[in-house]
Order: sequence, then C-alpha cells, then structure tokens
Amino acid sequence: MASSYEGIFVKTDPQEISFEINTAVYSVSVILKAAYYFIDKAYIYIDAPDEKKYLVHLRPKLAVTTPSQLAGEFLNQCLNQKLQEVVDKETGKIREMLVAQAFSDAHLSIAKNESEKERVSYKQDPLNIGKLRSAGDGM
Repeated sequence: MASSYEGIFVKTDPQEISFEINTAVYSVSVILKAAYYFIDKAYIYIDAPDEKKYLVHLRPKLAVTTPSQLAGEFLNQCLNQKLQEVVDKETGKIREMLVAQAFSDAHLSIAKNESEKERVSYKQDPLNIGKLRSAGDGM
C-alpha cells in the first residue's frame, strides 16, 4: 500500500513503514530528536540516500500501534521539534539573558549570605525557620 502526504512518499507493509523526509524542510537534528522520542515505541533506521531527502524506516515494537499511526506520530514529532528550533532561534538570546541574570543575582545573594554567616548564629534563627516548622507541625 502506498499513499502520499504533501511530498512525503510512504510505503507500508503490515510490520514496517518507510517514508522520505525533505531535507529542505527538516534538518537531521530535527529528525534525530523525533527519532529519540520514539526509541521506546519503534525500531528506527534513518538513511540519507541523497542530499535532498532522508529515508526513515519504522517498525513498531508493540502490536498495538500500526505502522501508519506510528509514521503519523513521527511526522507530528518532527513538526514539534522544528517548531522548538524556531522558537529557540527567536527567543534564545532572551532566555540566555534571563539565566545569566538569575545566576548573577544568586551569586550576589550567596555573597551577601556568606557575610551574614559571620555575624548571625543559627540559634538566632534570622529566617524564622523554627517558627515556620512549628506552625506546620503536621510533620
């Protein structure tokens, strides 16, 4: 049986499905991430017969999933991974700045606490930890 999904030729048999993925749409990174997501669901073989396409072979590990269902889910996961790449490209710098700021603040906070350690004893309970614990004495 053969069918076509927008430029992706699909060949199936009862136990396995093979399909081509256009390299202009999906990078090898996207396909490998999708494949990793499916490691527990299928045996996977990926080939690159030429520079314009990847050939993906899927064989379900469990009989509850048909090869065509698996291929559909795999292609959806490729789309998901591609979108994550796009979002990462668009927001990566912002995320890096936020993480850098968070670690920068944490460093300042640690330095501040280090100087307080010299002046404050745990017996003084400057963070009221003992009071918080006794208030929730269900422990």
